[in-house]
Amino acid sequence: MPGEITETPCLERAAAVAYLHRFQDRIMLHWVLPEDMLSDQRVTVRFRLSQDGNVVAWKLRSWTSRRIANSVELAFRHATSAGPIPDPAACLVDRAVEMQFENPY
Repeated sequence: MPGEITETPCLERAAAVAYLHRFQDRIMLHWVLPEDMLSDQRVTVRFRLSQDGNVVAWKLRSWTSRRIANSVELAFRHATSAGPIPDPAACLVDRAVEMQFENPY
């Protein structure tokens, strides 16, 4: 319909994308990749964040090896908040988000 305003989906909003990048950086600070890990290893995690940026729930969705899954799990347990979710990214609060972690080498 002409003139209709459609809302940008949450995960396409610049503020939400920027916040998720900061969140991923926090996880990466705590991620210790197991030695001798093959280059094609990856893990997908589904999680929810509270308004203060803390993980309120998370679950490993898929993984290529248990070793890399364990390492990402430890990173999630030890990571700290990326700070409060700003108003322009408020759609992230309590929303299920999936993120993939891959062996960067």
